[in-house]
Amino acid sequence: MRRAYFIIPPEVQLLDITGPAHIFYEAGEYGADLELTYVSMSENTTDSFSTAGLHFQKLVSFQECEPSSEDWIFIPGLETSLIRVFLKPIRAFLIGF
Repeated sequence: MRRAYFIIPPEVQLLDITGPAHIFYEAGEYGADLELTYVSMSENTTDSFSTAGLHFQKLVSFQECEPSSEDWIFIPGLETSLIRVFLKPIRAFLIGF
């Protein structure tokens, strides 16, 4: 099984996450052997929210993920000012990939 990890940074742009996620959801509905995992950048998996103010729940902490070289990692659009803040805590996650 291949996994698609969708990183949910603070202030994510909704269209940037929902468009790609829905494509993979539909692929699964048509029989693709894949699993979608929505990942929080922090240990607190309930603090992610969109620029529109919608909050995300039931996210998996990036520290619990073990992506393989066969998996995909999606990093959706986010506010430019947050890029450095975003990359610092997940550096180990991305290096392992």
